[in-house]
Amino acid sequence: MANRILHIVLASLFVAYPFLIYLGLTQFSPSIVSAFILTMLGARLFATRKMSLKKLKALLPLSVAATIPALFSLIFNSAQVLLLMPTVVNATLFCTFGWTLLKGPSMIARFAAISEPVMTDRIHQYCRKVTVVWCLFFIVNGTIATYTAFCTSKEYWTLYNGLISYILIGVLLGTEFLIRQTIKKKKAN
Repeated sequence: MANRILHIVLASLFVAYPFLIYLGLTQFSPSIVSAFILTMLGARLFATRKMSLKKLKALLPLSVAATIPALFSLIFNSAQVLLLMPTVVNATLFCTFGWTLLKGPSMIARFAAISEPVMTDRIHQYCRKVTVVWCLFFIVNGTIATYTAFCTSKEYWTLYNGLISYILIGVLLGTEFLIRQTIKKKKAN
């Protein structure tokens, strides 16, 4: 029970990290905010210590992506490096999803295999297209995140990276879900 609560708290903190960075930078030095983020990452590592190796490997790229800017910010006491965290995360997600397009199966096919262990070639092709859409999303989202880090105020950075980007992710997830349901209905008829 305690471990489950820890997972929920950590997940909430990671979703809210743009707000935490913004609030932290208004009150503390970048090094202190970075130390807090690194502590959160350490707690996440501690909370996931009993996970299977496969699940741990899945979390590794994003954990490293979050750790690198936090470490550089800690070392150089740089707020700017902290603001690049969403850029690094989007670049990591792009590389991870893109790699699966080269090596297969696509990332979305891997997710789909959880609920549909038997998939046709048509489903694999559809999943591949959805993975390409996500790769394009990560490019656009990462570019906007970079722009907000260098060319806007911390308030706009927080608004985009802490709210608008999550809404865009939700819209993409919802749109894909509706398209998938439409395809399933057509297939059933």
